[in-house]
Amino acid sequence: MSPFIEQRISKYGKIFRSQLPGRRVIFSGDAELNRIVLQNTGQVINETLRLGHVVRYLPRKVTKTIQFKGFDIPNGYTVIPALAAVHMDPSLFDDPQCFNPWRWQKESSSPARTNNIMSFGGGLRLCPGMELAKVELSVFIHRLVLAYVWETEEPDPPMALPMVDFARGMHWTLDCNGTFKLVNL
Repeated sequence: MSPFIEQRISKYGKIFRSQLPGRRVIFSGDAELNRIVLQNTGQVINETLRLGHVVRYLPRKVTKTIQFKGFDIPNGYTVIPALAAVHMDPSLFDDPQCFNPWRWQKESSSPARTNNIMSFGGGLRLCPGMELAKVELSVFIHRLVLAYVWETEEPDPPMALPMVDFARGMHWTLDCNGTFKLVNL
């Protein structure tokens, strides 16, 4: 456990029990500790966006004949890049087919960086609603984890070709297990 968390627990008492699905999480009135918990949620969001790309393909029409990696692509042809394949590049992400939110920790030796995620576009075409979407995802994830016990109805391991997908879809059973409880210390 980090010295920061140990210090906060000694100052405020045991302020949260678990972040596991189906277990209630009790947040503290300690804003700095809540920031750390939310930062972990941000890491989960980054990893989910990396593996579960919203736009799988982005067709583009070639406006003039070009050569790309030894291939001629004639004018008028349509090129359909698999954008999610970038997120499976082992030179950018260690063990790219593995769900690993810890790769987004600032202290991590992983080359993963948020500018390597193309879920919201990039450069001049970066989505202006990116930060709002991440906040909404954070609120949704916290609500899902705090208020429900959830499990898959049947095993359906994901496959990655070049993006993560589920052969039969992803079916969940959700049971409400309580409500969000805010504790002011």
